[in-house]
Amino acid sequence: MNSEIIRMLFYMAVRYGESGEIDLELNNQVNSCTNPYHGKLAGLLVWNEQDPVDTFERTRNEIIYNKYKHNRNPFIDHLEWALSHL
Repeated sequence: MNSEIIRMLFYMAVRYGESGEIDLELNNQVNSCTNPYHGKLAGLLVWNEQDPVDTFERTRNEIIYNKYKHNRNPFIDHLEWALSHL
């Protein structure tokens, strides 16, 4: 798994958390096939910090915002938000 996927998971956990839809949750559990959990959060946070956002990831975020969804992945724009928003 690379950091681009990790930041997508962070976004999805915030976007789809507690909204009445599937509550995607990042936590430190593993093998929880009956629940929509993804882990290990502690490892994902370390990887996110060790692999900063690159030009490709920023460009893709811009294209998605400008051409398709008109929303952004805040974890690409603000790498530091992962610790405070999850």
